[in-house]
Amino acid sequence: MRLYGSRNETGRTPTFALSLGSRYHGSDPGLLTAELNKRGVNCSHGNHYAVELVDKRLELDTGVTRLSFLHYNNMQEVDTVLEMIENICKQNI
Repeated sequence: MRLYGSRNETGRTPTFALSLGSRYHGSDPGLLTAELNKRGVNCSHGNHYAVELVDKRLELDTGVTRLSFLHYNNMQEVDTVLEMIENICKQNI
């Protein structure tokens, strides 16, 4: 898995873009998004209006999975989502 964006928490928004490695069905973000949605995690995939960055610079023409955590999430919910992603990866979606 690859997480895109700043690793520095100062000034960072709680929105995360990630992609899986090519061994996971060509890294199609739609598959990860669908699996998370089935589990009740609302997320989306695509270039999110950042065509130059996602499609051209990162060369991810299928886009990225986008997760957002904000003031209505707690650490237990974040841990649960991370555990779900880990389990999805283990199943090789």
